[in-house]
Amino acid sequence: MNYIQFRELFIGGVAFTTRQVMMVLPEFNMANIYRWCKKGYIIKLRNGYYAFRECLGGGRNNYFLSQFIYRPSYISLQTALSLYGLIPEAIFSTTAVSTLKTMTFSNEVSSFAYQTISPKLFWGYERFMMKNGKQAYNLASLEKALLDFLYLNPYYNTEEDFIELRFDDYIMNDVLDRETLLSYSQRFGVSSLDHRLRLLLQVYC
Repeated sequence: MNYIQFRELFIGGVAFTTRQVMMVLPEFNMANIYRWCKKGYIIKLRNGYYAFRECLGGGRNNYFLSQFIYRPSYISLQTALSLYGLIPEAIFSTTAVSTLKTMTFSNEVSSFAYQTISPKLFWGYERFMMKNGKQAYNLASLEKALLDFLYLNPYYNTEEDFIELRFDDYIMNDVLDRETLLSYSQRFGVSSLDHRLRLLLQVYC
């Protein structure tokens, strides 16, 4: 099988796994994958996971790929907070939370970083479709992304720490739903998180 024939079979999915390939093409020679990677037609995302280079354009394509290579997971933490305009820094990795173990995969596309969260805290996200109407990704709400960030980074615990984060005042006061934020915090059931959250809200009042 040549690359054009392979592409016609799998391009609709943007990315694919070697397992998917073997299910469709049991006699397929996996050496072709290595050869097409060398030619730059496809990109290795992690062992057994690949994407067509022509389909990649950064941004929300990376959100889909993040969940394709490690699931269950959803986009949260710095990537989500940057998307919502809460933090000023450009984020060059794609951050997510998962019920699986903490993990990072680095490849040509991005650095995909995952932090572990308890299954009982795996909520507060929505599913969004890509423009092609085929692929989708899960994205935390602003409120849940902020709580995930505080919960997984407990060393932010003083006024000075929160000031140094340089959160956007407009987002904190006019976009963030504080009632929802406090309600979500109660669902975490962590008193230290409640205390730190209230301190944060006092700093950005």
